[in-house]
Amino acid sequence: MDKNNKEFERKQLRLPEYNYSKGGAYFLTICTKDRYIYFENKRIREIAEECWLDIPEHFDNIELDSYVIMPNHIHGVIHWENPGARYLGESEKVGTRYILSLQERRKYQKLPIIVGNFKAAVTRAVHKLGFENFKWQRSYYDHIIRNEKELMKTREYIIDNPHKWNEDAENPENWKYGRKIKIDEYYKNIWE
Repeated sequence: MDKNNKEFERKQLRLPEYNYSKGGAYFLTICTKDRYIYFENKRIREIAEECWLDIPEHFDNIELDSYVIMPNHIHGVIHWENPGARYLGESEKVGTRYILSLQERRKYQKLPIIVGNFKAAVTRAVHKLGFENFKWQRSYYDHIIRNEKELMKTREYIIDNPHKWNEDAENPENWKYGRKIKIDEYYKNIWE
């Protein structure tokens, strides 16, 4: 297997020029490893929900919006205001970050830290129950919600998602027999 081959390159999911330290609203999809159906277990589902609802207790200026826990993934909207973002300058570009120390930079990279802490909290609690094989997919999907119309469409998608499980891009049945759905195209339809 040639790791230099384009086929094996990891896709960059973040917008390279977007300042993720900026406050705003973000739609997130966080999946279990190999889309394993862990959240059909009532206790694991409760743990995931408790940890999701606890996010504002651990991070300043965070507000949760609509969310849903599906059999193997979670969709949710997170809003935050970042009063520290003004130190990064007016630009939407992230190029000025090199001026800050690593410790200063970490406190402005809120989205990956929130997701990482959420995943870690769920994993610790689920492992304590004896589900040692529980794992998350390595990354997560995010979409920057740019206006009220996108927010309304995102909320509608989240609310309707359980009723559309058979069509869901994260449903493992849709990955069998070559029916693989391209995630980017699937989610893009939400906002069109």
